[in-house]
Amino acid sequence: MAQRCGDHRRVARVRRELLRGNGADPTPEEVPVRADVPVERLAELNAYDREPVSLHTVLSDEGGAEFDDFIVGVTYRGVDRAIVSGRVRS
Repeated sequence: MAQRCGDHRRVARVRRELLRGNGADPTPEEVPVRADVPVERLAELNAYDREPVSLHTVLSDEGGAEFDDFIVGVTYRGVDRAIVSGRVRS
């Protein structure tokens, strides 16, 4: 999981740098080369940006903590309101 987050952040940073440097969106070929990730991995990372995440998503391979465990001071009935108001712990 941590590897995916690191890859995702690196790809996002590389995209921003290429956009600033070129003045245009980077090509699909430029990003994986500059971010040092395989093209197949880039497709997987791009899918994360489009797929909604369930509050019950388990956050580690060993199980345990779910995404909703990191929402502070709300009950399940108030989770939607907490997300909208920005009361989510990072």
